Amino acid sequence: MLSRTIWPTFFCFLLISYGSLKPTTLSNYHFPYEDKVLHFACYFVFSIVLSLYSMGFKWGDKSIKLRFLFVIGFGSFVGCFLEIVQANFTQNRLGEWADVGMNSIGL
Repeated sequence: MLSRTIWPTFFCFLLISYGSLKPTTLSNYHFPYEDKVLHFACYFVFSIVLSLYSMGFKWGDKSIKLRFLFVIGFGSFVGCFLEIVQANFTQNRLGEWADVGMNSIGL
């Protein structure tokens, strides 16, 4: 069961990584704060996929708390990591604390 559920999680991670690191310009936005809404929506979907993935683990008596911590912890790590990569290793992307905040709210 665990091996089947890792692929949607991995695919979601790849989509978020691609969206975070691909070259873009600010003229692509259609409404104010579209970037922040997209961060929220992507990480909300990512949290659902991570939650489904975490159901395959044997957590024991504290399963709900541990699954919650896993989703929040791993999702936050991914969000922070990608913002650091944006800030330091891309030419036309900026890592922003507001993006990290919207990622976390989406989780």
